[in-house]
Amino acid sequence: MAYFFTNAIDITPSSGSWVTINLSSYIPADTTVVVLRVHDDGYGEHLSYGLRTYGSSNDNYPVGWINGISQCDFYVKVSTDLKIEAKTQTSHCKLKLMGYFTADATGFATPYTIASDLTGSWIAYDLSSYIPMSTKFALLEITCTDSVWNNTGIRPFGSSDTRVAPQYGASHFGFCVPIDGNRKFEAVKNGGTTKIYLHGYVSAGRSFVNGINKSVTNTDNYQTITLTPPWGASGVLIESWTHTSGHDGFVALRKTGSTDDIYKTNSYSTHAIGGNFTAKTIEGKRQNSYMDFYVMGYFCKPYKNLDFVPRNWVGEFNNQVSGSFSDGDEALTDIYQPVSGTACYHLPSPIADMGTLSLLNLLNTVIAANYVFTLLSDMAVFYETNGLGDSVNEFLINAIGSEYLNSINSHGSDLKILFIK
Repeated sequence: MAYFFTNAIDITPSSGSWVTINLSSYIPADTTVVVLRVHDDGYGEHLSYGLRTYGSSNDNYPVGWINGISQCDFYVKVSTDLKIEAKTQTSHCKLKLMGYFTADATGFATPYTIASDLTGSWIAYDLSSYIPMSTKFALLEITCTDSVWNNTGIRPFGSSDTRVAPQYGASHFGFCVPIDGNRKFEAVKNGGTTKIYLHGYVSAGRSFVNGINKSVTNTDNYQTITLTPPWGASGVLIESWTHTSGHDGFVALRKTGSTDDIYKTNSYSTHAIGGNFTAKTIEGKRQNSYMDFYVMGYFCKPYKNLDFVPRNWVGEFNNQVSGSFSDGDEALTDIYQPVSGTACYHLPSPIADMGTLSLLNLLNTVIAANYVFTLLSDMAVFYETNGLGDSVNEFLINAIGSEYLNSINSHGSDLKILFIK
């Protein structure tokens, strides 16, 4: 579903006019949306840029700049022949291909105007007319057309986070905000005319209402950032933010093992980063202690549909589960990830396709199951029963080897069924 390169790919076009960029050498045929890092190469001046899908008439080029030596991630719908279009003011404005989404993301050739101007208070913006209930993240474009100091903030609906940061003068940046079942987000500004456009959405992954602080402790050198991702994660959404106005500095985030060093000024933006999800780490660097990093959610691996799975097939890994559930952090439980490849498996069973996974909370032994299940997500509900209903019992017979069934039934009310939606 989401894939991120270890090292970013430079796709910077010639400057001065709209240029078609063919990405077919880098992304698969089923790509829907690409993730681009836009940054200055150290020129030190305001630079205008525009990004759009191939054939689009959208012309949000002259509305603002990546300020100074700033950076942002921008999400662009690709055409069926895997092309986009870009316009940059000079060759000092760099475009890097960070990754892509497949069936779990949808982009819009013509973005929708969500806010014609933000206000000085946190206001909820309803996206229910544009995105499905399954949406986990909304892909936004923010523009400020006035050359004034402008504090901007964007957060999930219902969040208690109050992070805002200055955009110096006219600004133009991409942003990814977590979305829940309400299909809303909130935004605020204190400055010039600020507009928000919706470029698309991502319908798989885990999104958080409040960010989880993962700031590094040192300055000017890369440090390991430890994550607690759900099984099947392929990328993490990090929000970088300066918590003291006027003290923004250089930041860089990269996949563990990457040689990238996109170390540029940043006051407030989101970064989509591929991670080492065996070690559960990424790497981060900041110029000063005023810059903080927050985990806002996780993106998922691509998947493969299997039309038939033998009962005794256990997939590319042992499908073992151990330990008890914890809903207080980012992970609900620890499931061993595939040893190789980039795919998870979606199975033909209707119950398995719903992501249903049955576990015993009180059993400390490892349960070896005969199916590989879909991804854990944050929309989980625990059900505790005194017995097994017919449908659940039928599922257990088929999904878990009969040698474990007697043990499961013998625990009666201790059984907890975890439904992942």
